[in-house]
Amino acid sequence: GIFSEADEKELNELISNFEKETTVEIAIVSIDTLKVSQEKFEDLSLHIAKTWGVGKANKDNGILIAISKGHRRIRIQNGDGIVPIISNEETQKIIDNKIIPNFKNENYFEGTREGIFAIMELLKKN
Repeated sequence: GIFSEADEKELNELISNFEKETTVEIAIVSIDTLKVSQEKFEDLSLHIAKTWGVGKANKDNGILIAISKGHRRIRIQNGDGIVPIISNEETQKIIDNKIIPNFKNENYFEGTREGIFAIMELLKKN
């Protein structure tokens, strides 16, 4: 995987504390290049978001962060309950400004963590 055990533990704690505070569920999935072609990456991340049922059903307030190191792709899938709070433009800004610069230097943990912090800030503001 792209995260060490300590990284995963820290990210999980961040996410579960935030869920307790806000009910918003954030999930991170790392997708192996063997599992999906580059063209199908977005479809698969949407499929995972739907099948895993990220977010509370009645609120649809889940966020899925799908990362493919091999394909050099990242997708943040916002549930319908999140869309009015965080626009696609804002999501894209987080990817461009927080996540990608770190990923380019192979700092997957830092990039993911900074992205999550930025998402949390936006959600708390609104």
